Amino acid sequence: MNVKLTEPQKAVVHAEGYVPGYYKDIKGNVTKGVGQTGEYINQTFVQTYEKHQEKAEAIFGELGKFHPKIQGEIMKATYRGDVNVNHKWVHDFKKGNYEAAAADFLINNEYLQYKRKGIKNGVTERFETFANTLVQYAAYIKYKKQGLIK
Repeated sequence: MNVKLTEPQKAVVHAEGYVPGYYKDIKGNVTKGVGQTGEYINQTFVQTYEKHQEKAEAIFGELGKFHPKIQGEIMKATYRGDVNVNHKWVHDFKKGNYEAAAADFLINNEYLQYKRKGIKNGVTERFETFANTLVQYAAYIKYKKQGLIK
């Protein structure tokens, strides 16, 4: 069965990758498919994505109100477990302070451990892409409010 994925779903698949069988992820968790572990290991990607989308929308509201790139970044972060209502970056984001949210998102132990060791991997790339996208989004919102773009 072929399923047409949305742009945010494609972003998650691109970030996570796809393995048809079982493997151990970077943390040693048994994983299958599109980074599916634990309670999600025997679900389809779409089922797993929808559960994570529910979590994201419980925190951020309807994701459709955001630019598709922002939707993708929120979903990648949610899918990976980097979204929590108590995180400072989430509070900044919800207030529309996207540049502060970007900076706060990078204050993450796992990310900082890799950076201190000079390791560039999928984790560091994801964190930096998320932060850069938020900074670009902040500029987009600013220019849009000024009428410089439509």
